[in-house]
Amino acid sequence: MEAQQKEELLELFDQACKVGMSQERLGALLGLERHRLSRWRVQRMRGSLEDGLPGPRQAPHRLLPEERDAFLALAAREDLADASVPVLCAYGSDTDMVYLSPSTGYRLLKEAHLSEPRGSARHRHPLPRINHDLAVSPNCLWCWDITPLATYTLGLFYYLYAILDEYSRYVVAWRLDWTVRASTAKEMFKEAIDSQHILDLPEGQRPRIVSDRGSTMKSKLLGQTLEPIHMLRYFTRPSTPTDNPFIESFFSTLKGHPTYPGRFETFEAVQSYCLSFFPWYNHRHLHSAIGFVTPADKHYGKASTILELRIQKARWARKRRLSINRSEQFKLKLDT
Repeated sequence: MEAQQKEELLELFDQACKVGMSQERLGALLGLERHRLSRWRVQRMRGSLEDGLPGPRQAPHRLLPEERDAFLALAAREDLADASVPVLCAYGSDTDMVYLSPSTGYRLLKEAHLSEPRGSARHRHPLPRINHDLAVSPNCLWCWDITPLATYTLGLFYYLYAILDEYSRYVVAWRLDWTVRASTAKEMFKEAIDSQHILDLPEGQRPRIVSDRGSTMKSKLLGQTLEPIHMLRYFTRPSTPTDNPFIESFFSTLKGHPTYPGRFETFEAVQSYCLSFFPWYNHRHLHSAIGFVTPADKHYGKASTILELRIQKARWARKRRLSINRSEQFKLKLDT
């Protein structure tokens, strides 16, 4: 609204008040709120009824220019190059150089285009993904993990350890325990190494071991068992179960089997289930990922023979059907 219009409305308002009309009634007739008329009065007393241009408000406690300069100088110091922003703020406060919050520190660095990673993030490098294509034959790449098996007691679990050959999906060894510990994993790997005759292989052809970054997987005891015999360990990226998909899929198969009870009453019940499941899985389960042969057939070199035999049987059946159908058609022609 123009300043002249405001002045006219204010004069009308003053005259109406002199003749005894209430401010509320006059405001209702003019279609104006009382607080707006009061604001215009204040503006008139200050000498101008012009509308002010809206602009950004500045907080009364905004950072002073010297404080901004002090923090940026602190962040640029060579001896504090690895310090994170919260550390910089704490250091500035302790040394009486500048007092500000970490959020303000982040904002200042961003405004100054200095928001590169600091602290431990400065030296962090992305972890490479595991190359599962290395599994071109049995005992090239083993993956392993530990999964909890629920009981009827709240908070109590039994733990199943398993090593899976990625090429054949064959479980080369497994163990059960009451808890998670490196000694059990060590015993399991010794069994796998003996049963697969790993020490008879050349050092460069021994299995690589893939696992997540759990404390048992990275334990010194397990490293002392595998590294001297040139079995290298590879660890997946943190919080990335898709880096170790084969063992995760195996545990899903185990817990999704129709005979899986969901919970176990005793340790003996767990043992009984595993003693029946693992022979079935290795020697009877037709695995979809390896051409619907059993993991044992794939692991011990029988899969190609089985698949070739299936192709031959399919060809024979096709020829037989063709012969029978042609024979029947010929008979129909003779009858007609």
